[in-house]
Amino acid sequence: MGDRSEVVFSILMAAFVAVLVMTNVIAGKLFLAFPETFPRGLFGEAVTLTAGLITYPLTFLITDVVCEVYGQRRANLMVYTGFAMSILILGVIQVALVVPGSPVWPAGNPNYDSIRQMQLA
Repeated sequence: MGDRSEVVFSILMAAFVAVLVMTNVIAGKLFLAFPETFPRGLFGEAVTLTAGLITYPLTFLITDVVCEVYGQRRANLMVYTGFAMSILILGVIQVALVVPGSPVWPAGNPNYDSIRQMQLA
């Protein structure tokens, strides 16, 4: 495999990691699915889904492409790297939540004590 192949793999790996981390970050956001089609929901309950559902299928597509083109070893490297970056971003987000916010923050309470507060910001 040549240099161009390595560039393509690097782009696919970067895309996979970005989509995986983004999926984990946006997974806390819930939305109503099909509000016009099923205004009363299914069986009387609203169909509520996580926003991570929008991007997560892309991780499977990228993993399958890399496995077919570059092999299992490269696909595993990509998945392990994505897992490590997800752990890293989880740690960074936890630190950001603990740090006291500035009183000049325009969104009101800067401390985000709940997922709901983060969604409203």
